[in-house]
Amino acid sequence: MSVISDAEWPFGDHLSPDKAGEWAAVQAQLAVGESVRGPVIARRPFGVFVDIGVGFPALLEVIQFLDARQRRYSLDDYPAIGETITARVVAFNDQNRQVCLTQLTPHPYLDASR
Repeated sequence: MSVISDAEWPFGDHLSPDKAGEWAAVQAQLAVGESVRGPVIARRPFGVFVDIGVGFPALLEVIQFLDARQRRYSLDDYPAIGETITARVVAFNDQNRQVCLTQLTPHPYLDASR
């Protein structure tokens, strides 16, 4: 597991009340279903954090990995730190101010042709 220090965390205090307006702007800027790209900046047992360039973390949970329905993942199988990944926005986690990502295609919430 990769541990990132507070000094290395690129999003600063993204939960600060002072950042509420910026968070609202990110939600207005990104559309659910929109494709995004960015480097993996941290790996956790539950998934990876990605910097998609909006000033807030994006989280791709293991259950949203590309072939999560077909296989089990171990932490060694997760995308590497620095690896650029492509995913789609699936939701916004207001409590943690995180953009929620998916690589599932079709996705039950995004693709009507499921």
